[in-house]
Amino acid sequence: MLLRETMLDPLLSQYSVIMIDEAHERSLHTDIILGLLKKIRKKRSDLRIIISSATMDAEAFKQFFETNRTGDPAKDTAVIVGVQGRQYPVTINYVSKPVRDYLKATIDTCLSIHKKQPRGDILVFLTGKEEIEQVVRAINNADTGLQAMPLYAGLANKHQVGCGLPADNRIHYECKINLFPSIKALCLEYISLCDYSSFLLGSRFQAC
Repeated sequence: MLLRETMLDPLLSQYSVIMIDEAHERSLHTDIILGLLKKIRKKRSDLRIIISSATMDAEAFKQFFETNRTGDPAKDTAVIVGVQGRQYPVTINYVSKPVRDYLKATIDTCLSIHKKQPRGDILVFLTGKEEIEQVVRAINNADTGLQAMPLYAGLANKHQVGCGLPADNRIHYECKINLFPSIKALCLEYISLCDYSSFLLGSRFQAC
């Protein structure tokens, strides 16, 4: 959307602040936008640009947008602001060997947790909407008392809000099936276990 906006208004004169979130998730569009914002900033010193990410190389982005060449830090036009996150002890368990069907392994793991672990909620990361719906159906059809709920951007807001609530007293565990592995960005108070397959969907471009 922002790229289309620059076509209509090259200097983005209707905006005083532009924020690019999750800047480490590089794409063709975000790279073009960052380059355009740097050019716009040269003509609009009043424009404030905020680049945010939990994992990016902040110094590299600072140098990209820095226009101070005097060597005097007091005249810097770009700054790094860090926010310390809360950290908790985490135990990591891996499968002993590769699995043929990671969706089936995900389902089996969730059902095993429900059966053997103390009360809590599970957060599962998968690669796409179809996989999420498949796992949700399989877990709910297993009729073990484990309730699975989908969670992705295309869901109605009322369903997304429901995923932020703890399991009620009738349910030993709830399973929230999420689309993207952004644990830092997804803060659900009642999550006690995460199941992460380590698979990602990637875009590929083929030159003609």
